[in-house]
Amino acid sequence: MREGSEPEKIGIGELSSEDFQTFREITNIFRNEFQNSVIRPAHRLLGTAPSSFGNAYNSLHKLEGEIQPGTGEHKISSDLVPWLRSVVIHERRRKALEIEQKVSNTSNREVIEALESELSKIAKFTKSDWFLTGPIASVPRLTDCLTISAAESELVRTGQLEIPEREYDEKFGILMASTLFLPDLAAHRAFCEIRRRPVTVAFLDIGLFKDFNTAFGEPRVDRDVLPIFMSELEAHIYWHGYAYKFGGDE
Repeated sequence: MREGSEPEKIGIGELSSEDFQTFREITNIFRNEFQNSVIRPAHRLLGTAPSSFGNAYNSLHKLEGEIQPGTGEHKISSDLVPWLRSVVIHERRRKALEIEQKVSNTSNREVIEALESELSKIAKFTKSDWFLTGPIASVPRLTDCLTISAAESELVRTGQLEIPEREYDEKFGILMASTLFLPDLAAHRAFCEIRRRPVTVAFLDIGLFKDFNTAFGEPRVDRDVLPIFMSELEAHIYWHGYAYKFGGDE
C-alpha cells in the first residue's frame, strides 16, 4: 500500500442482516469492555495511558463503522481484519462461558439446546476463510502500563477477578466440587490474560469404570481405589491448578 493511499479491502463474505447485527453488537461489546477494563483503570491510577490503548480503541471504533449493511460480498479495510478476528474470538469465549453458567442451572433439554444454539451465531465465523488465513490483533493489557499487583488489585476492585471459597466434593472430600469449575475458570482466565498466558483444561474419564465397579463392587472401589487415585491426582495438580470431581468417573 502506497503512503497516503486507502487501505486494501478484504472480503469477509456475503453477510445476512443478522450477521451484520451480530458483528456490530459484538464489536461494540468488545470496545466498551476494553474501555472499561483497560483504558479507564489506567487513567484512574496513572492519569494517562500508552498511545497503544487509544490506537486500539480507535481501530475498534473504525471497525464498527465499516460494518454496514449492503449487498454482495462485504469488504473491510485490511488493517481492521485482525481486529475483527480478535473480536470474534473474545465474543465466542465470553458467550461460551455465559451459556455454560446458564446450562448449569437447568436440566431441560429444550432450554439447553436453545442456549447452545446461541453460540453457533458466533462459532460459524471461525470457520470462514477470512478468519482462518491471517493474524489476530494484539489487544493491549493493563499490564502494558501497570505492575501485575496493581492490575490484579484493579480486577479485584471491579469484580472481574474473584476466586470463590474452596469447596470439596461431598463424597470423598479430596477434589474440588464441580460447582467451582466455571467461576474458577473465569477467574484464572483473568489471571492469565494479564500475563498473556493460556489456560489449560484437561478432562479425564476413567474408561469402562462401570464394568470395573461391577467386577470388584462399588463399596470396595470407593474405599480402596478411588481415594488413592484422587489423592495422587490432587497432589499432581497442586500448585498448577485445581482438580474437580464430576459424576462418578470424571
